[in-house]
Amino acid sequence: MTRRTVIKAAGAGTLATGLAAPAASATRARDGDVLAVVEKSSHAVSFYDVASGRRLHSVQLPDYPHEMVVDSRRRLAYVGHYGVRMASTVGAGGAAVLVVDLAERTLARTIDTRPFNRIHGMGIDDRDRLYALSEEKAVLLGFDTPATDTAPTRAVPTHGVKTHLFSLTRDGERAYVTGLLSHTVSLVRPHDAAVPHSW
Repeated sequence: MTRRTVIKAAGAGTLATGLAAPAASATRARDGDVLAVVEKSSHAVSFYDVASGRRLHSVQLPDYPHEMVVDSRRRLAYVGHYGVRMASTVGAGGAAVLVVDLAERTLARTIDTRPFNRIHGMGIDDRDRLYALSEEKAVLLGFDTPATDTAPTRAVPTHGVKTHLFSLTRDGERAYVTGLLSHTVSLVRPHDAAVPHSW
């Protein structure tokens, strides 16, 4: 029987598989399915047997990892290193994207995002390009080849304040970014920073 890994980011309420929401919600558990969960306060990604709920393995990560997305091959998971417990917590937080090998169940490597910190919202497009949102700097980072990138490929301002989450179109051409303190949603074009919009 083939084992699948189903991915869920704890607290995010969405499957992080790259599937459209209707397809993901229609997926039914099968024998041997494994659930991968970001455990923010346990500082880990853990793998659970879906049928029994038994924890199979945990990958320890730096303090307070948060959102997670997975590439189309379901080989690598990309986890934002938020680095603080809550949005209201004072402090610099983390400045990295953590790359987890889902097959090996290990932390494969870390992508340094400094000076962009408090990495929260995460997205991946249909070409497996990665996007990560720096809450502190209000910048959307892009990684063209995240499997091998050692730093962001681009950094685009979001025109909001304390930007936290975003929704990305499949082709990666538009991102809708929330600003917690500016009370805005900004339309950002990750590949064309000259086109700012905000509502």
